[in-house]
Amino acid sequence: MDITKTNRVIENLNKPTSLNKFYWTLVLMATIGGFLYGYDQSDIGSVLIFIPYYAHATPFVVGYILTSPF
Repeated sequence: MDITKTNRVIENLNKPTSLNKFYWTLVLMATIGGFLYGYDQSDIGSVLIFIPYYAHATPFVVGYILTSPF
């Protein structure tokens, strides 16, 4: 591959465009959302042992309790 073609491709990839800004915003929001979802799941999941009558609850009830804050 010609070195000038490679340089042009790299220059075009490095140009700031509104589409690049959109993608970076999307990546940032997905990262924050994934972190918060995982944090909430671990936080709520660790508290399930303290729920009264947890041993007698059906899987539907446990799922409802676990996902209710969302």
